[in-house]
Amino acid sequence: MRDIWGDSKVVDPEEFGISEGLVDAELRIYDDPPGGATGFSTGFHDFVLFTTGDAEVLGKDELAAILAHEDAHASVYFDGLASVIAPIISSLTFTGQNVFFAALEFGRREFRADRYAAETVSEKAIVSALKTMRDELVSRRAQNLESNTTHSVSTAVAFSSFAPKSEDLSWSDEIFGLYFGPYTMTRAHPTINARIDYIENQ
Repeated sequence: MRDIWGDSKVVDPEEFGISEGLVDAELRIYDDPPGGATGFSTGFHDFVLFTTGDAEVLGKDELAAILAHEDAHASVYFDGLASVIAPIISSLTFTGQNVFFAALEFGRREFRADRYAAETVSEKAIVSALKTMRDELVSRRAQNLESNTTHSVSTAVAFSSFAPKSEDLSWSDEIFGLYFGPYTMTRAHPTINARIDYIENQ
């Protein structure tokens, strides 16, 4: 598992054109392709992480919407803390994460964070950001298939905005996914298209 925390650094939101106060959590950036934004909480401190790739491919409003979505998980709702606690309890009790995330209504929480981003920034911005990320991930997946490689995805935090397809996971991830993360990243995570449909039809 990649240590994205150790690779990240604190940044000022205004460096990226993000309005002061939009993100209440500590904002950190790390070097990785687009699609690595995530938000979590220790219960005492909240964090939102995004990648250099996110900053490169997203427009200012799109990035603001993605960060607002992650801040909803980290600072506004219980999601950010739950995403840290549930995998730990799952491992200690040898219980699949499907049990915990079904109880937490994982999909509903993801849609709720999208709605928060739409209300905080704009519906247009979050939909546009999701479409941009969808296109980026489709392109990267095609490149991976051509080169027969897979993209390493950190599974430390459950509420990563852009989950990989199950075919992008290694055999070990598939086997142990119920306990250590990929389940929450693939099977329980709403697709980008489902998220776009939800926003546009509310």
